[in-house]
Amino acid sequence: MEVLKPDATGIYVASHQATAAIEEAIEAEVPLIVAVAERRVGIVARSGTLSYEVGGDVLPGTTILDGLRVLVDDEDTEAIALIGEIGGDAEVEAASWIKEYRAQSQNPKSIAALVGGIHAAPGRIMGHAGAFTLPGEPSALAKVEALKAAGATIVNHPSRFGPVLKTLLSSSTPRTSGIPASGTYSQQREIHTVSRRASLLPKTSQYAALVQKRTIYLAQNTAFDLIRQRGVNVSEQGHPEKQRFIAVLNGMIDLFFEKEAFLLETQIVENGENVEIVAARFGFDDAAFRSCGRQGDIQELRDTSSEEAAEVEAEKDGIVYIKLDGNIGTLVNGAGLAMNTVDALADAGGRAANFLDTGGKATSATVKKSFQVILTNPKVKASLEKHPPYPYYCIFVNIFGGLTLGDMIARGVLLAFQDLQMSVPVVVRIRGSSNEKEGQRIIAESGLPLFAFDDFDQAASKAIELADRP
Repeated sequence: MEVLKPDATGIYVASHQATAAIEEAIEAEVPLIVAVAERRVGIVARSGTLSYEVGGDVLPGTTILDGLRVLVDDEDTEAIALIGEIGGDAEVEAASWIKEYRAQSQNPKSIAALVGGIHAAPGRIMGHAGAFTLPGEPSALAKVEALKAAGATIVNHPSRFGPVLKTLLSSSTPRTSGIPASGTYSQQREIHTVSRRASLLPKTSQYAALVQKRTIYLAQNTAFDLIRQRGVNVSEQGHPEKQRFIAVLNGMIDLFFEKEAFLLETQIVENGENVEIVAARFGFDDAAFRSCGRQGDIQELRDTSSEEAAEVEAEKDGIVYIKLDGNIGTLVNGAGLAMNTVDALADAGGRAANFLDTGGKATSATVKKSFQVILTNPKVKASLEKHPPYPYYCIFVNIFGGLTLGDMIARGVLLAFQDLQMSVPVVVRIRGSSNEKEGQRIIAESGLPLFAFDDFDQAASKAIELADRP
C-alpha cells in the first residue's frame, strides 16, 4: 500500500492478515476492508468489537436483514451468528424474517443470536458507536425474546457462539451443497435454463401475488364535491391549531437534521391562540464536534455542572464512562463488548460499577486514564480506606480485538497500577489481540494483585469472587 499507493475503494484480505491490512488501509485512506475466511459460519452483526459488522449506525447502509438474506442464499454458509444491540428494531424485524424462513424451509440453517445492552443505562448513549434506545423502541430483552420465539438459539457472550454452533451443526441435516470434503468425487455436468439460483427462501410472503390496481386522480374541488354529496362537511382551510402544530413539527425536523441531533422529545400545549413547547428534551451528537468541530454553537450551550464530573473528565480523552450501581469496575475496548461485559457479569451473578468504552483501539495512555476515572467512584475510595489492600471491589479489564496489541495493554495495566499506587485487585482478560499470550504472561508474572485469563467465564468468576470477598 505504501509503495504502490493504489486509488482503491476497497481491498479483500485473508482473515489472518486483517489486522495489518486495516492499519495500512487507514493510512492509505482506503474506506473498505473485506476479511475473507473460507469457513462454514456466517456472521451478521451491529457491533464492531463483538465481530465483523454491518454497523450500529442509526441510519445503516446495510441492515441485519440484508446480511441474513445473503447468508441464507450462500450455499457455503451452513450456520449463522447474529449479533444485535440496543437501538432501533432491526433485530425484531430479523426475528420476524427468521420465523418465516424456518417455517418455509425444509432444512433451515441454524442461527444463534446475542443482543448487547440488556443492562444498559436508560437514556444514555452507550459508547462511541452511538448505541441508544429511543422512546417506543424495543428493549434489548424484548429483542432477545423475539429472536428466541423465532427459533434462534440465544447466547449471552461471544465466546459461547463456537460451542453452541458446533452442537447445532452436528445435529442438523447435512447439506449437499458447499465446498466438497476431502476425498474423491465424480465430475458432473448439468444444463440450466436459468442462469441464477433461486433463493432458498420462498418469496411468496414478501412479494404477494400481483393484483391489478387502478389509480384515479381527482382535483381537490372535485374530491370535495364528492365528499359533500355524502353529507360530510368539508373546509378548504385547515384548522389554525393544526397549522401551528405543523409549523412546530417542521421546525423540530429541521433542527434535528441541521444540528445533528439524536433525540428531540417534547410536549406541545395550546395556550389560547399560541402553541407552547414544554418539557423539551434535546440530545445532540457531540461526536460531530469532537471529530471535526461541527456544531460548535450547540456544544457551547452545554451545561456540564449537572453532569457526572468523572464522565465529563473521561470525555476529554475520548473515553465513554457511565457510572452504574455495582461493585465491579469494567474497562473495555468497544461499545458492544462493554455492554456485553456488563450483561454477562450480571448473568454470572456480578454487578458492574460502570460502563467504560476506551474506543476500538485501546492504548497504554487510555488504559491508565480509564483506571483514574474508575478510581473516582466513591465506592472505591470508601472501600480502599476501610479494607486495604483488598477492598470489596474489583476492576475487570476485558480487551478484545485485532487492532490492539496484547503486550502493550498488559504493560499499560502494569504502568497504571504502579503509577496510581493501586491496591484494588484487577482481573485482566486479553483475547483476539496481537501478542495476547505475551500480554497474559506479563500480567501473570507481575507479582502484583493482577489475575490473567483468556476464558471469559473464568475471568468473570474471579472478578465476582474478589469483589464479594469478606
